[in-house]
Amino acid sequence: MKRFFLTLIFYMHQVFTLSISHEDAYLIGEKIWKNECSSSKEKLTHWNVGENFASLGIGHFIWYPKNEPKKFQETFPNLINFLKAHGAILPLWLEATAQCPWDSRETFYANIQCQEMKELRAFLYETRALQAIFIAQRL
Repeated sequence: MKRFFLTLIFYMHQVFTLSISHEDAYLIGEKIWKNECSSSKEKLTHWNVGENFASLGIGHFIWYPKNEPKKFQETFPNLINFLKAHGAILPLWLEATAQCPWDSRETFYANIQCQEMKELRAFLYETRALQAIFIAQRL
């Protein structure tokens, strides 16, 4: 019986494994970016009023500052690991940063036009297709 269930799980995993071409990932990423960010590079970096985390990228991936209570699942660090594993080259400062560098919404927006934030937006813009794949794999 155990062997049956293991075999069943293996085949179910094979059936439900999602495969997306690079072209489709790009198109999906564009649609998500249009819907979630109004096709605006500026909206790839955001921090909502009343929240204790930054929302980054086309999927509004959550990045909490150090020592903040985590009401929702933090997803930005997992996205970064996924992007690195798929060949994306991170901005140097992001590569060296394990924690969210902004401790509040106020600090975040005080630095919205700093070099690091510009690099982050450019990086998130360039990796939209990979972000779409990351989103699809989490479904």
